[in-house]
Amino acid sequence: MSIPFRIDRAKQSFTGILSAIIFSLFFSSCTEDPGFVGKNLLPEGDNIHTFSDTVSVIKAWTVSSLPIITSTNSQLLIGSRYDSLFGYTKADFMVPLFPVSPKDPGTNISVDSIILEIAIDRHFGDSLTSHTFRVYELTDTISLDSTYLSNFIPEGHYRPVEIASKTIIGYTDTIKFKISESVFIDKFINSSREALKHDSLFRDKYKGLYVTTDRVTEKGSLLFVDSLLNNSGMHFYYQNDSSRTNGISNLVYRMGFIYAAAKVNMFKNEYAGYRAGENINNPESSDTLLFIAAMGSMDVRLNPQLEHLKSKAGKIVINKAELIIPTERSLSVSRSLFPPRLLLWNYNEVEGFDFLYDYSIDATQNRMVFNGIYEYFKKDRYIFNISRHVQAYIDGEIDNMELILRSTFSSQSVYRTILKTSDAIDDPMKLVIVYTEL
Repeated sequence: MSIPFRIDRAKQSFTGILSAIIFSLFFSSCTEDPGFVGKNLLPEGDNIHTFSDTVSVIKAWTVSSLPIITSTNSQLLIGSRYDSLFGYTKADFMVPLFPVSPKDPGTNISVDSIILEIAIDRHFGDSLTSHTFRVYELTDTISLDSTYLSNFIPEGHYRPVEIASKTIIGYTDTIKFKISESVFIDKFINSSREALKHDSLFRDKYKGLYVTTDRVTEKGSLLFVDSLLNNSGMHFYYQNDSSRTNGISNLVYRMGFIYAAAKVNMFKNEYAGYRAGENINNPESSDTLLFIAAMGSMDVRLNPQLEHLKSKAGKIVINKAELIIPTERSLSVSRSLFPPRLLLWNYNEVEGFDFLYDYSIDATQNRMVFNGIYEYFKKDRYIFNISRHVQAYIDGEIDNMELILRSTFSSQSVYRTILKTSDAIDDPMKLVIVYTEL
């Protein structure tokens, strides 16, 4: 419903009009309503009519996320977990190996041991979870020039023989594996000295590792691999002719996970039987709750109904359009898991997502005008300013108002939140528009 209010402005003789108004205020004994003082001096055609319109019909539903890019992740997730609201989530990863400091290994190499270390930064979930890790050798190169998505299928890209496995219980800073698989060990022994001295030749021999865990049966946890990957890698302890002659116990050749290298984090999500999955991917849903979860899990699609404004195309200017999205606090999701910011795009059936005009033209630091930041102190909500996008839709520059919401850092976090629809009884989602008639 449109609620009109009026702003009157003189287009000319501003100084004279202001003097007349001041004179009237101070010297007139007339009891006329002060709100109308001076209006008789303005031509009727000079009035500007501004309206406020609250759009309370916003079609919205939870959807499965489209695959997300994980090859540029600054940290990796591993493990699996059940959530009573959001369902089951599993994460595995693939990383290339690089020589930390390529060197000539010498002659007549014999390997004493090979130790793989994976440094864990923190965990999410049950700290007493038992995880069984399995490590495989990649047979294909992870290319820095390629983009890898969260739904990447590892089968066919690794040698299906474990080179190491280990079960851990609880949270630990570093997981250590002893590599005992003969083919992997022999590759190091039989490598040419030149291959271990030069980075490019090395990568022809060692493509990398695929690390996975067995599915947990209950609860579970997700582990964050050290974000800089400095403490993760593989140590070859060996001897050569020189070390034996000089009585040196062990030489070390180190292969590392390199932070800047391409990598792949694969995610699997299951919702059946959980609250978040009751109406997922159903645009006809009447659910009053919407679910967003990172790790390529769940997004929200929404479509504000603006047909009543389309008829005003070319006749109105959108001054402000605030999309207000409250969170649902009655369910047990900790605020610490709420995304610090939500991302909002225009939905494009062909290409997936398009940036909104408002996002593209926002030149402020961190795009603070466009917003989307979680407002803890303002009724637990997210707000987006989308006035230019609404104007473009009304004027026919774009042909749909369907939007999509996603968690920030979706490829490398466990953020999740529950939002209210426009049908919620208390504090519903809404789009508040202020516009001027031309």
